Amino acid sequence: MLLLDIRKRIVEETVSMNPAFDYEGLDEEVAQALIDLSFYGERDRAHLTRYARARANQFVWTRCQLLSSREGTYTNKYALHGE
Repeated sequence: MLLLDIRKRIVEETVSMNPAFDYEGLDEEVAQALIDLSFYGERDRAHLTRYARARANQFVWTRCQLLSSREGTYTNKYALHGE
């Protein structure tokens, strides 16, 4: 139940940042991140959440880069993360 709660929370947080973005595959990416880490015995909620959030951010960044390269535009990685 812990992994399902974390997955749901991270996916909802990520989608709420920009609901118009195409997040196809995000749920699977976050689920796989949690499975990967828990396979090695990780049970700390904070650590699992940080790792899942990092993988969600990486997924969105990679997806933005892919979409911008298809459109011929450049996306500043710092602008994506609000820095």
